[in-house]
Order: sequence, then structure tokens, then C-alpha cells
Amino acid sequence: MSTAAPRRGSIVLRGVTKGFRAYHARSVKETLIRITRRQPLTERRPVLMGVDLEVAPGERLGILGRNGAGKSTLFRIISNILHADRGTVEVTGRVSPLIEVTAGIVIDMTGRENIGLVAALLGLSRRQVAERFDTIVDFAGIRDFLDTPARYYSSGMQARLGFSVGVHVDADILLVDEALAVGDAEFQAKCIAKMEELSELGVTIIVVSHDERLVRSFAPRVVTIADGRIVA
Repeated sequence: MSTAAPRRGSIVLRGVTKGFRAYHARSVKETLIRITRRQPLTERRPVLMGVDLEVAPGERLGILGRNGAGKSTLFRIISNILHADRGTVEVTGRVSPLIEVTAGIVIDMTGRENIGLVAALLGLSRRQVAERFDTIVDFAGIRDFLDTPARYYSSGMQARLGFSVGVHVDADILLVDEALAVGDAEFQAKCIAKMEELSELGVTIIVVSHDERLVRSFAPRVVTIADGRIVA
């Protein structure tokens, strides 16, 4: 009996667990002492523990949690930047991860060059970049600085550039991790409006923010992560 293929934009996580190695010794002296005492130099510290989560195509989901709760690690696993230690991860469709909106921007390259680079990293062809170039520039508001190296951009300008490219790559899944915390109120409103537009087109959007009011106003369903587990 055949089953239908998953629709693009879907996410299914089952029992996802992820940990990182923590080092006890912070100096050569501490290392030698621990070796002499036959104490372990490292230990595996869990960040995610048995996370189950399903996100339907076109759904808006909000994620709340304190720093260190595991939110960003979860995003990196969905984006295939990290691999789970245990559990299954099924992600169908192209993912645009706005985890660190300035990631991929090379400060010695111009804004024009960075648009081509970041867009290529997110899977756009040269032709697609050319077709969307003006739209990306206008959304970011950097037209007067296109041929200026990014090292002379403010942090807000770099963030606007990274966000603009990320929302113009025809993604099936958009992951927004604290990206709305950058820029002024006017640009934040512009970002929300763009996300509303993408949602109406059927893009699956997951938003992480410390701003509970913002998350709940955008996402009909909200989950809370604490100590590596979904608790609500």
C-alpha cells in the first residue's frame, strides 16, 4: 500500500536528543591535576532531550524559552547545520535559517558582493539573484551603500541585509531566531509584514523570540522549551 509523500514545508521530529562536549579543565595546570587524579577531562552535556514536534506545511509556530533552553540548537538541527545524536528528523522543503542574520556576510566585501554570496549559500542561482537583486536591496534599504564594504555598515545595516536575502529565496520553511530584535521599530514592522505575506503564500514559519507578546501575536501555536524539553 503506497503512502502520500510529505508536503513541502513539513517538519517531524521524534525523540530528538543532542548534547555537546564540555571541558572541565581551563588550563594546562588543571588538565595535569585532573589527569593525576584520574578525573575525566570532559563530559557530555545534554542540550535537547527527547524532543517530539510536528509542524504542518504553512503553519506559524512560535517557540519561547530562556537562554540556554535549547531553542537555537533545535533550529540548527532543523536546518541540517547540526545532526541529532539520537532520534529522527524529517524536514521536507527548502529551509531559510535566519538564525544569525549576519552569518555569511564578509565584512571586506561590498553589499553588492555579499548579496550574491549569501543568496548563493541559501541556494539561489546567479539568474535568480539577478532577478531579485533590486527587491533585496530596496527591502534592506542599503542602495546608497551597495558598493561600500560591509565593514563600514552598522550592525543594523548588516542585519537588514542578511534578513532581506533570507526572505527572498523562495523557502518552504523560514526559521527566525531573534532576527526581529535587530533594527528599529519601522524595520521590525516591515519584517512582520513580509512574514505575513510569506505565510499567506503557504510558507511554514517558526519564530523564536524573548518577546512573548510578539510571538503570540504572530503565531497561533506556541511551544515552550525548558532544559532541553518541550514543557508546554
